Amino acid sequence: MRIFAMRLAIRRVYAVSGVAAGAVIGSDYASAVDAAHLARHLPRCNGKDRPRCWEGKDVMSRTEVESDIRKTLGLVPEFLTEIPDTMIETEWASFKEFELAETAIPNKYKELIGLAVAGATRCRYCVYFHTEAAKLFGATDEEVNEAALMAKHTMGWSTYLNTRQFDYNRFKAEFDRIAAHVRSQEPALV
Repeated sequence: MRIFAMRLAIRRVYAVSGVAAGAVIGSDYASAVDAAHLARHLPRCNGKDRPRCWEGKDVMSRTEVESDIRKTLGLVPEFLTEIPDTMIETEWASFKEFELAETAIPNKYKELIGLAVAGATRCRYCVYFHTEAAKLFGATDEEVNEAALMAKHTMGWSTYLNTRQFDYNRFKAEFDRIAAHVRSQEPALV
């Protein structure tokens, strides 16, 4: 609901400013957050087709962004060359600051999570990327295999639970009781 409300507000800001909301807002949360950030700064910006500020600094040109990509990755991958000029800076910043930088979840674990999601969504590009990235961040073949098995396990149970349509509130209540029992048996797990 929060993302939906955010997108409506952003669309209103972009409609007033003349910037095409669809060009900025992607289907994922990170794009919505980038667009919301940009929308907060729009009133200070002086560009018509493309805002000219980002937290008080000029928007990077495509050449500058691609130079940073090349410096970071060693080349500019084709999938990034196809991103429109109006989106390349925010997409790269999101990718670099979330995918590559240390965040609350260490990179190895982020990549193993990404691998499990990629397997579940059956995206071969993402499977390859997250497998190799996980290994770059220190994941072993055993950890990669376990992430794949965890995705299989989760998808299997999800299929079973959703197909059978068990009562969700009862499921939550039972799990809460299980968690309380486990906590009482093993205080170190908390």
